This record gives sequence, structure tokens and C-alpha cells, in this order.
Amino acid sequence: MKQSTKNKKYSNLFQEPNAEDAPKLGRYQLIPVVGTAQLGDNGLWCDLDYPVGYGDGFIKYPSKDPQAYAIRCVGDSMKPRIRNGEFVIVEPNSEVVIGNEVLVKSIDGRVMVKSLLFSSDDRIYLQSINDIYPSITLELKDIDVIHSIAAIAKSILWDKNP
Repeated sequence: MKQSTKNKKYSNLFQEPNAEDAPKLGRYQLIPVVGTAQLGDNGLWCDLDYPVGYGDGFIKYPSKDPQAYAIRCVGDSMKPRIRNGEFVIVEPNSEVVIGNEVLVKSIDGRVMVKSLLFSSDDRIYLQSINDIYPSITLELKDIDVIHSIAAIAKSILWDKNP
């Protein structure tokens, strides 16, 4: 039996879909804002003295990491990707991926939010989005913490008293 031209025209509608299911999001949780980071190379860290799980308000976000925390960002080195006053959601138990944003705290106390350009056996290379800031190279021995940034949250999502 010969298939009509009309049926051939729509035959691709009945083929297997080429889409995949999206990964499941974590449950929304209140992510504590635990500090402020200056975005530049000489970044300062204002560590807030709150018990674990508490901070200077919260950001509601669907994280899979029970130890996730939020940081308020100050400065323009990551602009326009991250603007002054916005927050980043940090997932310390997530894999750090080349090309993504990371929070880096050096042993001397500097804290930076940067793009992880690449790494070698003994160094990491960080980049600002704003071209007026130079790239930064740090030796691994000089790094206290490097955590993955899962999201950028607008300041409107900050809830001081949930």
C-alpha cells in the first residue's frame, strides 16, 4: 500500500522524540547569606558571625547541597554577569568545573568570585568578566577554599526575615 503525500509530510511527528528529561532540581530551601565578598583581586571577606544554618537573611533556591550558602557580592569586576549587590549561591559539595564561576578564598584572607579559566598541577587561573580587571594566577598551596557557584540571585530574592 502506497503512503499518501499528505501522510509523508507529517510522518516526522510520530518519530521518537529527540529531547531528554531535564535534571531534577533540588527542593527549595532557605540558603543563609553568610557574608559579603568584594569581587576584585584584593577582595575582602566580611564573615558574619552566625551559627551554622543562619545568616544575614536567606535566598530561597532549589539546591541539592545541604551545606549551600549565599554571599552578597560587592564591586564590578564580574559585571555584567554578576552586578554589585547581587548574591551568589555557593555549593561547596558540587564539582568545580573549568569555565564556571567559583568562590576562592586564599590563605591570606582574600576572597574572590571569578570565572575559573583553567588549572595546572600547581596553579589556577581566574578571570574577571569586566575586561578592565586583569586575570589572576594563584598557586594551589595559597588557596584555602575553592567552591562552585551554582547560581546568581538578584537582590530582590533576598529575604532578611523569612
